[in-house]
Amino acid sequence: MATLAARIAEQGLKLLNEIAAEAWSLESFASSGLDRLPRLVASEVTTLSICDLARGRRTVFSAPNRAFSAGERAAFDAHFHEHPLVLYHSKTPGGSTHRISDSLPASQFRQTPLYNDYYRCVGLDHVMALPLYVDRRFLVSFVFNRKRRDFDEAERDALDVLRPQLAALFGQALSQERTRSLLAQLDALAAPGGWSAIELDGERRVVRASDATRERIEACWPHWKGGEGARLPEALDRWLQERLEGTENLAGAQASGSLTVGRSGKALRVRLVPNPASGGGFLLFVSLAVEADFPASAAGAALTPREREVLQWAAAGKTNAEIAAILDMSPRTVEKHFEHVFEKLGVETRMAAVMRLLAGSPRG
Repeated sequence: MATLAARIAEQGLKLLNEIAAEAWSLESFASSGLDRLPRLVASEVTTLSICDLARGRRTVFSAPNRAFSAGERAAFDAHFHEHPLVLYHSKTPGGSTHRISDSLPASQFRQTPLYNDYYRCVGLDHVMALPLYVDRRFLVSFVFNRKRRDFDEAERDALDVLRPQLAALFGQALSQERTRSLLAQLDALAAPGGWSAIELDGERRVVRASDATRERIEACWPHWKGGEGARLPEALDRWLQERLEGTENLAGAQASGSLTVGRSGKALRVRLVPNPASGGGFLLFVSLAVEADFPASAAGAALTPREREVLQWAAAGKTNAEIAAILDMSPRTVEKHFEHVFEKLGVETRMAAVMRLLAGSPRG
């Protein structure tokens, strides 16, 4: 017992850190745990078992060298609700790591249809489950299986020391999985002009973004590279930082807000909301509005690209302040652009400048 406890103390933290580094999806969390946990407590077959309590079915992540056949899965499911570990953990949500032998003697277990129809056929005699998650619908556990020799109390108690941390890592992986599913659904619904999403961590760095989202941001910032760990373009990152720094009440409302900013006749609209599946992270919803360009004309050719841009937003009904926010410039700079436009087009008002370009006629 003392020797095992010392080994747990020495290896447990390292094992948890290794699993944590790979807990970015259910599959990677399962693979990491199935590879490392048997090094701590010997197990001939180890699985991550997801039991659907409502349907009486089990989904299993297992090592590549031990896949379960359709017949073996059907035999287990036939006795699903009779399984001592399913019964114990579904009725004891806060229950600890548990062996079948904690519920009934081995001699009695070997007389059950579950053992004779399933465990005897797959060549296993003893089972222990470390629960990670349980609610009315699902029970999730790391399950350890051995032939002949049962798991002793020291092994059970040693694994139970790691249970809270492993449960937390599973919750993290589950949240990541749900976030990916949410983003995939949003991107599938995002028609041109609609909204797509980019996931950011608490340090304002990109966690993941779809191709549609990257294309919308790159339409305004062509040189932006939005890979994992990247910052948003400077104008967006500066606004985001201001929003986050303005959140003072830790227990109150979280940072949120919206912004419109753009370039080259395009407006990028963004909306910031907390990420419900990530503590401290955020989702930035992105939509791209493209304004109709003016027809080619001699009058338009006299303007610089920036002057045409300012005039395009004026044609869309934007005020000087709104144009300044969209194009990330000061209102005074917008006014100077209009002064140059009026002089080049020989007009005195914004409306007259717009009409001159729409008409496609030259000055004079």
